[in-house]
Amino acid sequence: MNNQSKANVLPDCRLKTDFTPKRMMFVGAVAWVPIYCGNCGAEGGRVPVENTNFAFWLCANCESEWGVVAGTCCVPDDIFWKKLHEAQIEKYGRDLTAEEAIEALKDESNPITKLSKDRNKE
Repeated sequence: MNNQSKANVLPDCRLKTDFTPKRMMFVGAVAWVPIYCGNCGAEGGRVPVENTNFAFWLCANCESEWGVVAGTCCVPDDIFWKKLHEAQIEKYGRDLTAEEAIEALKDESNPITKLSKDRNKE
């Protein structure tokens, strides 16, 4: 078992339900959704809904009680990109170019396609 599989994964702190306009804030044409402390659930700031697929936040009280988590945990994207890199090295012996990756994703049996589909389920 490698060290990466033992890593703690930070929770996604974005609002997961009730994406109604009353729960979001609009600045111009950008919709913002609230985030909550990953430990106690205290309401924090907001992140844009569009182009944000993960946010982690720890409130000041929890940070002072539990300490800073930087360097001890991995965000889900870091784990995905590491697995993707490992899959490319195993199958091709190198990282693929963008064009090669597009072609590989067309093959349903390719491990890169499988990783991509599993990531979209999370």
